[in-house]
Amino acid sequence: PPRSTLFPYTTLFRSISKNVNTIPFGCFDGCSSLTGDIIIPEGVTKIDTQAFYSCKSFDGTLYLPDSLTYIGTNAFNNCNKLTSFNLPSSVTYIGPWAFYWCDKLVPENNALIIPEGVTDIYEYSFYACYGFGNNHATLSLPEGLNTIRSNAFRSCGFYGELNIPSTVTNIQTYAFYDCWGFTKITFPDNTAITTIDDYAFANCTSLTNLYGIWGTKVIGDHAFANCSNIKNVSFCRVIRQNAYNYITNQYEDVESYESMVETIGDYAFTNCISLTNLLIPASVST
Repeated sequence: PPRSTLFPYTTLFRSISKNVNTIPFGCFDGCSSLTGDIIIPEGVTKIDTQAFYSCKSFDGTLYLPDSLTYIGTNAFNNCNKLTSFNLPSSVTYIGPWAFYWCDKLVPENNALIIPEGVTDIYEYSFYACYGFGNNHATLSLPEGLNTIRSNAFRSCGFYGELNIPSTVTNIQTYAFYDCWGFTKITFPDNTAITTIDDYAFANCTSLTNLYGIWGTKVIGDHAFANCSNIKNVSFCRVIRQNAYNYITNQYEDVESYESMVETIGDYAFTNCISLTNLLIPASVST
């Protein structure tokens, strides 16, 4: 394993790993002269609040162990020279501001995969991780996820497709604001989502297709503002049935439309200048 400048040698980690299970509150807060990699030893389950807050000189890789379950609030906030990291599948909690402004950080294999045990993505947890977008990284969200909180992935710039899990109920304000690389966002037919809050997907300038938002009751103000390449939006689900026509005395394929959308907020699609197809259902009242 690579040498760590956090502790002089990785062998030191090995000698204490059996006894260490938590990196405590503020342990290395503001240690701005430390450089190199951050290597968290196997056996550590919790990185507590502000453990590595504003350690601005770490300029290598963040190595997280498979034993890790908890990444606390502000744990790596403003570690803005770290270049890469892995996110173990064992993690179940990523706190607010955990990786805030880690703007050079790139996920392992260029794909940020949120582990299955994570039920909430907290506010500002990956805010301004520009390195994701600058390196064309993708994002994968797990089934079981409930809420994506405000500014969680703001300005991350992810590329490719984003599939919203069926269990997500709320996408809060600015959650994916300025994620400029997404080209397609899909909500499943069995979506549980009720609200896409204000500015949630605004400035996603590469987005061309938006599918499945028929199950959303509220689409907030400016929710998709400045998505200048979006072409098609449908607030309805098409239901095809084979029904008997008593006039012609034969079965025929019949299409009907279903939608849960009740509110489309002010300027929800403002400056979506490429939009050519927009079907608004009768269920919309405001």
